[in-house]
Order: sequence, then structure tokens, then C-alpha cells
Amino acid sequence: MARIIGENVVNQVEIYDAIGGGTVVFFYRTPSTSDRAGYQADSIEFKAGRKPKARLRLAETRQKYGLQIIIGIREGDVLYRDENGETRPLTSETPGWKEQLSRFAPELVEAMAAHVFEAAAALPPEEGDDEDESGND
Repeated sequence: MARIIGENVVNQVEIYDAIGGGTVVFFYRTPSTSDRAGYQADSIEFKAGRKPKARLRLAETRQKYGLQIIIGIREGDVLYRDENGETRPLTSETPGWKEQLSRFAPELVEAMAAHVFEAAAALPPEEGDDEDESGND
């Protein structure tokens, strides 16, 4: 399948939800160059001083940038139980849907962001990489 690039391109990624036992399809905009640079810069916090320190901030960074690029969820993939106990699909039409997703299913936002920002491009597997340890296909 060819990759589509350009303005206003809507991408999608399917994430396995171990808690829900199914998959969730997210729709997202293509991250800009500044999104990608910001993601990398925010992932590690450095503190100068006599004893310089570095702190990994992957969860916070994945949340921040994941919520910035996500534009929707496939209807029916995530259900929301409101304060009245009623369960309904969480969609981009639901008021505060991103906040609800971030509050109650942050691992989904983080998995989507990790895929988009950290694993979006890879080298194709080399011939023979699909063999098991015994050398059999």
C-alpha cells in the first residue's frame, strides 16, 4: 500500500487493547516536523548542576503529543460509562472525549503515540528473519 502525504491527510492505526480484549482504531493527523522535534526534546528532561541528572518522560510526552494528533476513534471501539451509569460509544463528537480517553485509558493514547512517533518507519525484515530458532520457517 502506498503512503499518502500532503495537507489534511487522515491516518489510522489499529492498537490492541489488552484490557478490552479487542482492537481500537485511532484516526490521527500526520505529525509535523515541529511535533516530531518536540516529542524527542520532551522525552528526556535534563537538569544541569554539579551532578547533572536526566529523567525519562515517555509517558507524559506520549500523552501530550498523542492527544495533539489524535482526531478520532472508530465508533464502538471505546465505550464510556457516564455519571448516570449509561454506557455509550466514545467518539470525537462526545464533549471532552480526549480528556475522558486520557483519564480512563491513557495506555491507549500512549500506545498510539509510541507507534506514530517511535515506530512509524522501519527497515523491511531481511530475508530469513522469519525463521524460528531451529532454522525452520
